[in-house]
Amino acid sequence: MNKKKLMSSTSKGFTLIEVLIAMFILTVGMLAMAGQLANTIVNNDLAKKRSVATNLAQDKMEEIQNAGFSDAAAGTTSEVIFIYTREWTVTDDSPGANMKTIEVKVSWASRTSASLIHEMEMKTILAK
Repeated sequence: MNKKKLMSSTSKGFTLIEVLIAMFILTVGMLAMAGQLANTIVNNDLAKKRSVATNLAQDKMEEIQNAGFSDAAAGTTSEVIFIYTREWTVTDDSPGANMKTIEVKVSWASRTSASLIHEMEMKTILAK
């Protein structure tokens, strides 16, 4: 029996072209996953900042409410906490007599663009 014919009929494995195609498909898939990973990191960071902003707004809202109706002085005040700017406004006789509207806004600059400002806002009404 011919030695060359014997080797070709019993050899098993992949050809070079099969390996190259498999590597190409794997590379395309990994690049797509890397792009999604970058988006996931940015979105997780934004979600964390929104959560912190919500807590800051809620804390100020509760602080004003717990102080009571008479201690909630009309006007606008703001403060900076790390990267966040918290601003609150108390409006007398709004929406009606013996009522006060409390509005708390928390804003922060985007991580990707300093000109893009994110903001969240909460409103409530205090009554006598």
